[in-house]
Amino acid sequence: LLVAALQSAATNPVLDASVRAKAVDTLGRACLWLESDIRLADAFGFLAEIVKADGYMDSRRDLRLPALMGLSRAIHRVPSFNRTLVESILNASFDVLRDNNAAQENILAMAVVQKYLLSHGSQDLFQYGGLDRGFEDAVLRPVESNLQGLYGDANRPVEFRYNLIRSLILVGWSRHADDQSHMRHRCRQVLRNMESLERDPQLRRLVEMYSRNSR
Repeated sequence: LLVAALQSAATNPVLDASVRAKAVDTLGRACLWLESDIRLADAFGFLAEIVKADGYMDSRRDLRLPALMGLSRAIHRVPSFNRTLVESILNASFDVLRDNNAAQENILAMAVVQKYLLSHGSQDLFQYGGLDRGFEDAVLRPVESNLQGLYGDANRPVEFRYNLIRSLILVGWSRHADDQSHMRHRCRQVLRNMESLERDPQLRRLVEMYSRNSR
């Protein structure tokens, strides 16, 4: 009943936007403690659909930030056996990253990817069709082609780079990435290239530690 009530409030056009956003935020927090797999999947799926909302006429577009926040908080609870749900969440996050939205949306979308890789491992990227290409197109290829631009992009600040670097490490040191478009080598190469560009002291130490171990 709680999940249904929050979903109803989030999509009720009569309610003020702040009330609808609060309903989405509460639903995201509920994903941390919901015990029913069915209810949990329903809540996660709802949040992913909000993130996918793209048209300016779609009232859900204003709810993307709390939806991404909810996913980033609770992504470790997504059951990896639910292939449809995993694909929906990660593909929605990849779409946000491809579009280069406002900084906070980019940070949270990158956090969803990084925290999923951290909690579930990278095998799903290469076992579920298309997710490896999504990672390549939305995460890896942009920094391969214009790494310098990353450091001049106000919409991809240090918090974004933290999640990006962690994601590159998790894929770059994954045994599942060996035969996937040389992705492991490519992630490690980007980290090596970051050594001379990264200005944040903590991130530079992280990059140096892993890039040197890859030589």
